[in-house]
Amino acid sequence: MMVYAIFAFIALGIAGGYCFLGLEHKELLDEILMSALYFMVFVAGIEIGGNRHIIKKICNPQ
Repeated sequence: MMVYAIFAFIALGIAGGYCFLGLEHKELLDEILMSALYFMVFVAGIEIGGNRHIIKKICNPQ
């Protein structure tokens, strides 16, 4: 179910960008997108760092 929601929001974003945004907004959108991606990677790192079981698996792969 979550996969369908992800694809739906991507399709809505593509349609919205095509209909409402011009090329003059590209640099601002690139900056916003990269900032959001950096934040998501940071939060993923916090989640991994807070899970001792995952840390043990990374440090001692078997």
